Amino acid sequence: MVHTERHDKSVQKQKIIQYAVKFITKRDKGVTLDEIISYLQKKEIETYRVYLNYLFTKFSNVISHTYLNGWVLTEWLNTRYKSKSFKDFIFEQLEASKDPMHILEMHRKLSRRSPITLKRLNSDLHYVRKFGVVMLNCGFIALKDKKYDAKWRKLPAVKSGILHNYFKKIKTKTEFNKIAAHIEKTKRVPKIHSLYYYELKKQNLKTT
Repeated sequence: MVHTERHDKSVQKQKIIQYAVKFITKRDKGVTLDEIISYLQKKEIETYRVYLNYLFTKFSNVISHTYLNGWVLTEWLNTRYKSKSFKDFIFEQLEASKDPMHILEMHRKLSRRSPITLKRLNSDLHYVRKFGVVMLNCGFIALKDKKYDAKWRKLPAVKSGILHNYFKKIKTKTEFNKIAAHIEKTKRVPKIHSLYYYELKKQNLKTT
C-alpha cells in the first residue's frame, strides 16, 4: 500500500509538471503561481502555492523562476529571458531618477513586470543594501554614492506602529485622505508614505 501511495504521488507530480510546461508553452511568456494553479484546477488538480514552489524548485531543470517575469521554461533562460536581476532593476530605476524613490513607487514599477507584494518587496530591499542602496526615512530608497538635495536627509523618522494605528480602522479613501493630510501637516510625513501603509494594510487583509 505504501508503494502504491508513493507511486500515486510520483504520478501526480509528473502530471503537474507536464501541465505546467504545457500552460507556460501555450502562454508563451512567464506566468505566476496563481495562474498555474487556476489552470491546474481546470484540469481537476488541486494544489497550493507553497507546494508548487517546492515542486518547481525540485524540477528546476524544467521550470525556473525569474524575478521580473515569473515562471518560465528553463530552456528559455539566457535566450528569451535575459531578465534583469532584482538588484539590477533597483539600481537602474534609482540611477534614472533625480530624486530618491519611495518604496511604493518602486512597487508600482515592479508590478508592471511581475506580481509582488509590498511586504515581499520590503523584505527583498534588505538584500540590495549591501550593494550600495540606502533606506532614507519615510520609506524612500536612494543610492549611497549619489548626491541628492539636502531635504531628503531631513525627512522625519516615524515609527511604523504609529502609522499602522492611524489606518487600522479606515474603510474609505475619503477617510484616508483626511488623515494623511493631517499626518503630513503635523508630522511632516509625505502623503505617499501614508499611502504605503494604507496599501500594506489592504494587502495584508487579502493574504490573512
